[in-house]
Amino acid sequence: QRVQGESNVLVIRVKSKDADNTLSKSDLYNHILGDGSDISTMRTQNPGTLAQTYDDCSFGKMKFVPARGNGIEDGVGFVELDEYTQGVNFRTVENWVTQAVNEKYGSVDDYDHIIYCLPEGTSEGWLAYGYMDWYRSVYNDDFCAQHSALIHEVGHNIGLSHSNEQGLYKDQTCLLGFSYRWTGGPRMCFNAHKNHFLGWYEDRTLNLDPEEFSWSGSITAFVDYDKTDVNEYVIVTFGNIFMQYNRAKGINEQVMEKMDELVIVEQGEDASENLAGIREGEKFEFDGTTVEFCYEYSKGDKDLIKVSVYRAGEGSGCSNRDFDTDGQPDNSAYEDTAFGCFSGEMIVVVEGKGEIPMRDLELGDKVLTLSNPPTFSSLYSFGHKSDSEQAHYLQILPSKLELTHDHMVFITGTQHAVPASSLRVGDHLASGEVITAINQVTRRGVYAPFTTSGDLLVNGVLVSSYVAYQGSDHLAVGPMQFSYHWLSHTFTFPRRLWCDHISECTTESYTDDGLSLWVHFPHQVMRWWLDFSDKSAFVTFLGNLCILSILSILACLEFLLHRKCTLLAWAVFAYRIYLSSRRDYQKKISNVSRGKLA
Repeated sequence: QRVQGESNVLVIRVKSKDADNTLSKSDLYNHILGDGSDISTMRTQNPGTLAQTYDDCSFGKMKFVPARGNGIEDGVGFVELDEYTQGVNFRTVENWVTQAVNEKYGSVDDYDHIIYCLPEGTSEGWLAYGYMDWYRSVYNDDFCAQHSALIHEVGHNIGLSHSNEQGLYKDQTCLLGFSYRWTGGPRMCFNAHKNHFLGWYEDRTLNLDPEEFSWSGSITAFVDYDKTDVNEYVIVTFGNIFMQYNRAKGINEQVMEKMDELVIVEQGEDASENLAGIREGEKFEFDGTTVEFCYEYSKGDKDLIKVSVYRAGEGSGCSNRDFDTDGQPDNSAYEDTAFGCFSGEMIVVVEGKGEIPMRDLELGDKVLTLSNPPTFSSLYSFGHKSDSEQAHYLQILPSKLELTHDHMVFITGTQHAVPASSLRVGDHLASGEVITAINQVTRRGVYAPFTTSGDLLVNGVLVSSYVAYQGSDHLAVGPMQFSYHWLSHTFTFPRRLWCDHISECTTESYTDDGLSLWVHFPHQVMRWWLDFSDKSAFVTFLGNLCILSILSILACLEFLLHRKCTLLAWAVFAYRIYLSSRRDYQKKISNVSRGKLA
């Protein structure tokens, strides 16, 4: 039977002298050949049908259409037997149905697939069956509306064997495993072996040499097949082993086990065997071969995983390319990413709004910066804001904080924030959590909120509003070191003063790349200066000293502004100096005048 292209389907509803199938003609069409929109079920948001599921899982390469002609309506026919069927062997009833179909609708060989829906009450002990590599499948009464049974038995028609896992039918990652008494669901597809057999993803399959290989690379979730590019793979095979990323979303959103795991399947003589499902950081070893799930990440709207396969005595590929030798993310590949930002999925707490995603923040919002006691700080600007720009992020577990490599986060044991690129597994964040893993992900949308306090809580983690430069947390001026967090916060003082006391700053303009106009030029100058200053230590010292002097003046002004009594004292002191200087000046002028007169 065809596994690609269009195949017609004839569904036969059967009635006998003493029994009838309990499903109506419209029921059969809706569950088998319809689009699922007429199926009523509380268990599935997007109910599936036989036709819809094969269409979805093949990404349009395999289509079941209703048979036409000979009085057939919407692919559903009807035969009435002259025999009694209560308690009669189902194989006998099947033969009677075939005779009746030949007489009424022509030869059964004229159809690509025929589905018999027998009356209730035939002999006990059966639910449904399908013939391997042949057109016919047979169902006991209302099992003609059981979604997984339909997919399973027609799967046999097109040559698919069973999917086992330590027992017959036990593989619940595949619809050729266990069948469920569930109309319209579960919404899922097939395991890697079945997908390989069907050939739907042949152009995105990597076949490794089972005798001599060591491979590390990415596997894209098969549900994202339609988004893949050339040289991206959704199935990897070696010998009789088949692997795919079992992402639980979209057409596979209700897969019943091993969700979001790398599932490894072996093909035996009569069925596939689900060997294992492994998660990030886990390994599976068999026959001298190790399969390691390095990490998961996203590229646009595709989900991928990094995988390493190697023989005994060989090293893991998880430390190559995207990871350095100590197992931490190698951020050098991410240096050209967005100006220090967070992804839009990150959660912040806003006064009067509660928890909201970063992408929904607005200028003027008051954002939580301390949790005990609750302290809020005004959002006066976005250093970077773009809903469409794609960027690479480091994902810090367990909080799932996602930020660019140069954005700064507070950790315990230091007096200032450090760039995310310097974080390591085992570090203690200022929020109290211990880092358990660091992943790399790609998201669409970049956001860098500036608060008047210079910090905020993102996913419960205390972070800076600012970025570091050249992978360092400080700027060196001779023997002295000054935190980039302090330098950046001091630099923003004029803007914060303007927004706090003069204008509400509820609007601002951005470059085409999403950088705030008032941030863009200083940021470019700073990057240019750091690149230029590498050429001369003396020039670096003088330039940094000038920068520090300007920022020190701003820091003093801010210090005085926030301490009104001190400011008044300084004003009085300055006024007294002014008066004293004025008297001295007038006295000198008077003496000069007398001298001239003499």
